[in-house]
Amino acid sequence: MITKTYGILNVTPDSFSDGGHYFDVASALTHAEKLLDDGADVIDIGADSTRPNSRCVGEDEEWRRLEPVVNALAGKMALSIDTHHAAVAERALRSGARGINDISAGADPNMFRVVREFGGELVLMYSRCPAPHNYVQSQEVFSFDEIIHFFQERVECALREGVPQEKLILDPGMGAFIGGPKNSWYVLSQLSRLDMFGLPILLGVSRKGFLKAQDDDTPESRDAASAVAALLSSLSCSSPVYVRTHNVAMTRRFLSQLT
Repeated sequence: MITKTYGILNVTPDSFSDGGHYFDVASALTHAEKLLDDGADVIDIGADSTRPNSRCVGEDEEWRRLEPVVNALAGKMALSIDTHHAAVAERALRSGARGINDISAGADPNMFRVVREFGGELVLMYSRCPAPHNYVQSQEVFSFDEIIHFFQERVECALREGVPQEKLILDPGMGAFIGGPKNSWYVLSQLSRLDMFGLPILLGVSRKGFLKAQDDDTPESRDAASAVAALLSSLSCSSPVYVRTHNVAMTRRFLSQLT
């Protein structure tokens, strides 16, 4: 069952769905307030797009985009920072962010230490990509066992580095991070297997290409499908499920029908 919503705030010029919409600080702050008013429990802020064919902007530019937004919002709402750089994570947590959403699952050797020292939450995301911004993937047949083994290793590493278990969240990856549409639907069908870890699950299906109804649709037109896919997948899980969404209001409307 979905218990939290993460509202997506991209302060980038090139994110796949809404790049450029909230790139200036004033627009970003206004949208964060709207996400909160719509019912978001956490605002998930990203400043370095990792869409296919993207390029890393570097730690300094990433923080230049994040700093004014984080400083303005910290203390007013719970913030999660979507970064795979430990240096950026440290600045954000020091500025009042509550957690880090790391698509590389702690590949930066300092990430676990930073999260431990600041007591932040940490999302560990599975990906078939060898590194952020690199979408050259294995051609081997995909199995959910890959995800299980990946999380076993990453969770063990996080715990060994002193990150408390109650601070960990698992994201099975979606869309281009794990390959074609078939793989994303397969992961959703197997989602309850992650219950074995006893950790919350974060679903990032929002507006992903595997939800296309037709080739020429827009990302925004996938909002209803995004909400339904996340909701139905969560029903099989005993673990808490969090959903990362561009359209918090619509997601909340679907959730309200179950209560």
